[in-house]
Amino acid sequence: MQITDSIYGRVSIQDRDIIELIKTKAFQRLAHIKQQGHTYYLHPNATHTRIEHSIGVYVLVNKVITHLTTISDIDLTEYEQKVVSIVALLHDIGHGPYSHCFQRISGQDHGDWTIQIIQEDRDVRTILERTPNLLEDVIQALSEENSFPIIDELLFCSLGMDQLDFWNRDLYYSSLQVERIPIEKLISTMRMVNQKLVIEESGVPYIEHLVKVKSALYHNGFGHPFVVGKDLLFQLIFQKIKEDNISFYSPLLQNFFQKREKELEVKDFVHLVDEVILNEMKYFAVSEHEQLAELAQLYLSKSRSLDWESGLEGDFACYKKEVRYISEVMKEKKGYSSYIGGIYINKNSHFMDILELSKYIQEMVALPKREYMYYL
Repeated sequence: MQITDSIYGRVSIQDRDIIELIKTKAFQRLAHIKQQGHTYYLHPNATHTRIEHSIGVYVLVNKVITHLTTISDIDLTEYEQKVVSIVALLHDIGHGPYSHCFQRISGQDHGDWTIQIIQEDRDVRTILERTPNLLEDVIQALSEENSFPIIDELLFCSLGMDQLDFWNRDLYYSSLQVERIPIEKLISTMRMVNQKLVIEESGVPYIEHLVKVKSALYHNGFGHPFVVGKDLLFQLIFQKIKEDNISFYSPLLQNFFQKREKELEVKDFVHLVDEVILNEMKYFAVSEHEQLAELAQLYLSKSRSLDWESGLEGDFACYKKEVRYISEVMKEKKGYSSYIGGIYINKNSHFMDILELSKYIQEMVALPKREYMYYL
């Protein structure tokens, strides 16, 4: 299988299992779910999808495995590399419409849906069951932390490929004039020491640039108050539907939200994509329910969102909720906008958190948190 990726260029996939997993309906569904939720309201090109990211993480983790194997830091068996590759490919298969936004309104973690889809989808399960223990190991790696330390390090740590792919990919599809992270150069500085993924001191400038990219994408992208306002409107609309017992136009949504959580099956979930939600919002925008129609119209507007006031942490501590339709104070998430630890430098056979070596990152961490108050 030949794929042209926006970040990694021409990619050739030889593994039969990977190719067949990509072709399953459960995986192809990710092509209809935006990676960055409502960010496209601010950056029109940010309509890239979960399928691109999932394949990207698969490609990236195998680049790192090749590098670490070449320098003799790891020695994975063919089976172990297959487990890592499949976990990388399937780690986001449980995302709902608009990614994390749907998780907030359904109250269900996308990680739980990932496990359920892998367990219950006939096509996915059939592919994994061809190799003894593969199904069980993939599920365990995705559901039990530290069950496969190498996977946690390569994929999900602060330096993991899940994060590195989505930061560079989100930047590529943004309107920001910021250079991309030099992934190949960063990989060349990576080491696996005592089962810990670290970088050599020569990689510090690349991590500093990563933090710069994170800050730019957060404050001028998915963490921008205009975009967060859309997220809050999304939640408020579904809250209003529940409170006023309003029926959905889509039978798919009506079925999903009518059932109790324990009654939900994979077939109830896998047909839910961005388009289903968007069409529902368009129906609500012309609803006879005045408040719901107003909210839906504001949600769909390309130029308007919730009103907001900006400040620094604590500025709204004395704010008393007024008689307004909505008021919400949202704090900056430093894990996305800056650095909260977990990336280590291998210096003279000792590990040091990059915070100890980088004045730039120290300055970024020291910046006060921003806060925004939203209201109608």
